Amino acid sequence: MSVMTILSGKGGTGKTTVLVNLAYAAKDRFGKVNLLDCDVEAPNVDLFIQAKPESTEQVDIKIPRIDSDKCTYCGICQEVCEFNAIVIMKSKKKHMIFDELCHSCGACFEMCPENAIFEIDKNIGKIRKGSRDTLTIYSGFLKVGEMLGVPVIKKVKQHIVKDMFNLIDSSPGTSCPVVHSVLGSDFCLLVTEPTPFGLYDLQLAVDLLRVLKKDFSVVINKSGANDKIIDAYCKSEDIAIIGRIPFEKRIAELYSKGDIILKEEPYKKIYKDILDNILNRIEQL
Repeated sequence: MSVMTILSGKGGTGKTTVLVNLAYAAKDRFGKVNLLDCDVEAPNVDLFIQAKPESTEQVDIKIPRIDSDKCTYCGICQEVCEFNAIVIMKSKKKHMIFDELCHSCGACFEMCPENAIFEIDKNIGKIRKGSRDTLTIYSGFLKVGEMLGVPVIKKVKQHIVKDMFNLIDSSPGTSCPVVHSVLGSDFCLLVTEPTPFGLYDLQLAVDLLRVLKKDFSVVINKSGANDKIIDAYCKSEDIAIIGRIPFEKRIAELYSKGDIILKEEPYKKIYKDILDNILNRIEQL
């Protein structure tokens, strides 16, 4: 059916909360929904879904090692490494490899004239599959201390199912992990809050999606009297606001218990209307 990524310029806007409740709205509409948690440094969709774990797969990357018997210490590997992960000390005929700087690009392996470089696997995370009712979720987990979240995100996105409604939860911000979460999406939903910080980071996210040429709309979470700060910006930039989730105590109570907000009225109608607006936008693409 389609792939939709939910993102936000900043953390704490309610991005994951919106995604989970939209997933239940989509479940009522389509029967089956595929969830992909690409916020690999802090995946928490499963905290709300409480899916039954089914399987786990490891995520490995290739990192270089140098065969000292073959190496002539020419320094080509050091020259082609864009991330300064290899140091060649020609005079001392020694080398150093900084695994944490390596981006697993393979340039050193390909360019070594002596075939002195070989690659080994390094585990950087895992993907966990689970399900509940007709919701299937794939959560990416980056190992603590690892820097490269993108390979884990790519592995999660391999589980996109073309004939299902796919919802992707990205990390907050506008960094490389967010870019790779968005790539391949049919539509993006920006979740913001009516604060100066929310507005500033929303602007960054809008700029990113325009560079990526992605169609998108905005949902205001914690909506209330301060909405005018977001309304004015969206009006000036011709951005559709397709939903407003009120800033109410009852929502906070449900959230604190890990409950699904959509299960209560009037919130059920709010999320179903948001989903309808999203589907209408997708049909127009």
